Amino acid sequence: MDRYDESPMPVKVAQVCKKFGLSYPNVKRAYADRNLALDFSLSRKHCFHDYQMRDIQDPLSPFQDWALDIQVARHERESLWLNVLPLKLKDVSAIVQTRGAKRMKHAFAEALRRKGYDRRGVPLSEKEAKQAGVIPASKALFGTVRVRIHDLKKFCALPYADIVAFWERQVEERLRGELELRGTSRNEANVVRRTANRAGGELSGREHGEGKGQRLDRRVEEGRNAGNSRGSETTLRPPRLEQPKGPSRRKSISFI
Repeated sequence: MDRYDESPMPVKVAQVCKKFGLSYPNVKRAYADRNLALDFSLSRKHCFHDYQMRDIQDPLSPFQDWALDIQVARHERESLWLNVLPLKLKDVSAIVQTRGAKRMKHAFAEALRRKGYDRRGVPLSEKEAKQAGVIPASKALFGTVRVRIHDLKKFCALPYADIVAFWERQVEERLRGELELRGTSRNEANVVRRTANRAGGELSGREHGEGKGQRLDRRVEEGRNAGNSRGSETTLRPPRLEQPKGPSRRKSISFI
């Protein structure tokens, strides 16, 4: 099913969409390319993935809550969504299906990086942009890019550089104009802020070249230097009393 707007929305799904600003997949075609055998659509909202729609639309499905939780968690984690939908899979092997979807996602992320975004549509930091040799974007991208691949075999046979160049043009010509964050929605700003903070926390640990345990030791040391009561040595716990030792057990001796 592709015309999701023609079917009634269950009450539970309608409540989730209203609360988080989610939506059914956008069926409007924004652009089609015959050379790449694909078309894509843009939406200012986060749209459900087509693979989850069977469970989301069915009120009797035991996986409805699970599918909704996945979409809500993704909404709070990512600013820009990329939903890839391969079509005509009857004569296509599973390996080609997986390779085509991953190829699309990698090319899209590479095009975003060349335009100053990370794979979630958030502008790169100064250090990341300097390492990539690009200029960081001014504003984040928020919404959904829904891609439908009509011929997977043809798509997988194309040069990878052509796919990246295609998305570079689309980011410059269409995505920035349609999906650039304008600051009108508090929900959009909160998602971008959480995504940027999470990415910044991961980056701060990488900058020091530390592992998880080393980062924890460094934070404790910083707390001590700042006079934090949690990290200071003045609030030490009393030593644990030594437990009395009972009589040693007699070892059994076997004469066999």
